[in-house]
Amino acid sequence: ETLVVEQLASRQEAVWSRPQYRVGPAFIVAKALAEADRPEVGARVLENVRASGIRMRRLDRRVGEMWLLAGDRSQARAALLEAIDLIGKGFGPVDEILDLGLDDALNQDETGWRETSKILGSFHFDHYRHQLEVVFNFYGGRFSATELDIKMGPGVLHSAFVLRDWAAIEEGRADAETLDRLKSLELLAECRNLATLALARAEILAGQPGEAAARAGEALWQLQDRALSSWPDAVYLPLTQWAYGTVLEAGGNTDEAREHYQAAATHAPETFFGKDAAERLGR
Repeated sequence: ETLVVEQLASRQEAVWSRPQYRVGPAFIVAKALAEADRPEVGARVLENVRASGIRMRRLDRRVGEMWLLAGDRSQARAALLEAIDLIGKGFGPVDEILDLGLDDALNQDETGWRETSKILGSFHFDHYRHQLEVVFNFYGGRFSATELDIKMGPGVLHSAFVLRDWAAIEEGRADAETLDRLKSLELLAECRNLATLALARAEILAGQPGEAAARAGEALWQLQDRALSSWPDAVYLPLTQWAYGTVLEAGGNTDEAREHYQAAATHAPETFFGKDAAERLGR
């Protein structure tokens, strides 16, 4: 199976990276390669298209995402910063900056976050800076620094609202209003799976596994499928793996729980949940 994937990747890279082909097919091939767990080859396909002289913001961003999925932060940030520079001060490069901020959060990169914050400030994206800061602080286990004053609406990072309330759950200060907000967020496709896992954590910490805990596995599987080719989903996946592991452990399924803890500890070692997963594995 591995040989077939490698042969397919090599053939697709040779064919679709030729300059005469349009960008669209290259995007399709890159996504397929990412879904085959070969994002680094997908990145090279798109890099070859860029090398042919084609420059466009969407292409630069997708190159950056592919490198992020492949774990090459240096090349990823270079491509994303090029995309930001390409668009200049026109219609703001929100998605590119969000990709950078999520990378900062996953790796708890203080230096990278300061750079990302400056970029957000240069575009006057204060609301996005505030939301990304919530994600950054939550991933670092700084739960008291996850307050959001702005209201839900257009132009928001929905996951930030989930993590704000998830922080309250982890600190033991969640009330009925907190849980009601999370149940409302479960209705939004953009953050349904994260909200389900947050509610499952609330049930587990209360010692009363309920409906959310029962749905936690399905939420994880859905996110797992998307995370192969979607950078934001890849960032949220280790958190959901850890949370689902706690659900399994509470139900007595320690062997399967350890598999999910291992994944979280491997892919998010600098986060609070990655460290907690590592501690659980060491017991």
